[in-house]
Amino acid sequence: VHGNRIPMVSTVFELQDEIAQVESAEIISSKLMAGTSDGDFMLYGIEATMSNGNRYFILRRYSQFHYLNQQLHTEIGDIYDLFPAKRFWNNLLWDYVKTRRNDLQTYLGELLKEEENRRNKTIIRFFFSNSRPS
Repeated sequence: VHGNRIPMVSTVFELQDEIAQVESAEIISSKLMAGTSDGDFMLYGIEATMSNGNRYFILRRYSQFHYLNQQLHTEIGDIYDLFPAKRFWNNLLWDYVKTRRNDLQTYLGELLKEEENRRNKTIIRFFFSNSRPS
């Protein structure tokens, strides 16, 4: 960490020695991205903390969380039933945005409770890939 800034992670390889040590993740911001070529969506800022104290900031949208959950369902089975359901209408209303953000935070917390999940390649890619919100 440089000063008060949290570094953006650009590739998995930057974290090669730390990759198996994701301790926690907190959604610290959410921002409406309006008028994009992909339409309107919420972008969530996530601070991931490593066991050595380093923190990294990433941006993800709901569709990326949804994709992660689908991949984990394929790999592990239906064990993460805390994932918030997809909603097509009124999903950008402030009350719903707050609820979804809290639900996504709960989901991340549950994922990272298990030591083996902190080393799961799919979860690591979610946190530390250089992919942009799709």
